[in-house]
Amino acid sequence: MLAATALAAGEPDPAAVDKARATLQGVKTLPHKDRYNAGFEDFELLLDGMQGAALARAGKPGLADAPVARRVAVLAARNEEAAGPRIELDLAAAAYQRASYALAAGDRPAALGHTQQGMTHSDAHDEITGSPWNPVGLRLLLMLAELRLAHGAPASAFAGGDAELAARVGKAYKSLCERPSPRRAAERFTLGLYLTMLGAQP
Repeated sequence: MLAATALAAGEPDPAAVDKARATLQGVKTLPHKDRYNAGFEDFELLLDGMQGAALARAGKPGLADAPVARRVAVLAARNEEAAGPRIELDLAAAAYQRASYALAAGDRPAALGHTQQGMTHSDAHDEITGSPWNPVGLRLLLMLAELRLAHGAPASAFAGGDAELAARVGKAYKSLCERPSPRRAAERFTLGLYLTMLGAQP
């Protein structure tokens, strides 16, 4: 019960996730299928993501990557069998998690690599759905700009250099300004700031 409460609160500690995993492993059949037709493996993947978040919250970003890497391996295999927008977005979200943990652990090259991989999946999602942007892609774009401007990622890390990064930031900024929402005010402000800073890059 305590494990379920912690998971429902969205901020479990590693022990709560371990208890939930042990409970899942003790279940022989699921009582029902949800609208996503989720099975045991899907719940394992969910717990992998939560375990990574719990370890990072506990101040162990170096250990947080492993469970998320397992999640990515399974999702990538599924994506090869049947690519779709939901899996692409799940992969983008997992890449953002891994990038965040790598940055917290001081591994900036790994953070950049995960962020770039995440953007690839986010772009694939948007191409399939026709969306101008998605929330995960927005977080990844902000991290890309942060890595360039605050953490010394070289301009050569981006195919088109600062011009390409500025164009992507500008496109997202314009989209958020065209349909302003209080929920996206912080992202809109940060994108505008990064756009200005990128314009000042040599």
